[in-house]
Amino acid sequence: MKKAALYSEAYKILQTVTPLSKDCGKLCNKACCEGIEKESGMYLYPGEEELQARNSFLKTSPLHMGDYSCFLAVCNGKCMRSRRPLACRIFPLVPYLTLKNTLIIQMDPRASSLCPLARTLSRSELDRQFVIKIRQTFQLLITDPEIKDFIIWQSHIVDEYQSIKNQFLSI
Repeated sequence: MKKAALYSEAYKILQTVTPLSKDCGKLCNKACCEGIEKESGMYLYPGEEELQARNSFLKTSPLHMGDYSCFLAVCNGKCMRSRRPLACRIFPLVPYLTLKNTLIIQMDPRASSLCPLARTLSRSELDRQFVIKIRQTFQLLITDPEIKDFIIWQSHIVDEYQSIKNQFLSI
């Protein structure tokens, strides 16, 4: 299946679910849509930059991190909700692949600086259908080798972030 068709299906699966049954943006004044700095943004999954290129509310730019390259999307705060990127649709969760290729949907530790849900709730306290639909989405997306590799890379980034965070907490 081509990436455009995979993302179309992924967006469709996630179309009606949100982290809470109420508007969580009221808790933080939509901080995840505004970002904390002009350079903050969301990773685009491989091939997603082509779908997002036509969105005037996003600026996409290449991002090089070590040997890995991807695209970062920065929102101007006036999102067309039906056209937002995958990372925005699943925030504050993140897919994680273990060394044994087990897919886990977990709270993204990087989200805690921005999102009150990530700071105060566990994944189990989020809307159950939201979590189920994200798992369903990523079970579909990891069938694409390039997307799976991206999720593995992102899992390493999450591990590094958590390790650094734990070092600071132990001081």
